[in-house]
Amino acid sequence: MSEFYPPVPSSKRTSVRVQSKMFSDIEKSMILNGYHFRERSKWISDALIRLEKTDDYVSLVRQEYMSSGGEAIPIVIGVKAMQSLEKMIEATSEVLPKNNDLQSKILRTSIIQFLLEDTS
Repeated sequence: MSEFYPPVPSSKRTSVRVQSKMFSDIEKSMILNGYHFRERSKWISDALIRLEKTDDYVSLVRQEYMSSGGEAIPIVIGVKAMQSLEKMIEATSEVLPKNNDLQSKILRTSIIQFLLEDTS
């Protein structure tokens, strides 16, 4: 009889498209919050975890809008952040279509909220 081993959660490679002018804001926030230059993926993963803890994140994701254009940021989402992302996709898919854009909306919302917290 063989034993069952549940799948081990892993990190996920993806990218998120943001407006070009946000790059400098992200870098400033990373420095302000003690992240190294090469820790952009960690910064975004932490932003995802923080967004999930926000009571009204579904409303914030619904309000997110990005005009066309921008640049893609390649990232690796950590295990804990991936779990947060999956929970938020499930919760927001009740009010928004569940597609690839939903993941991007959540990622952008987490980035924007992290940046807004730095300015307040």
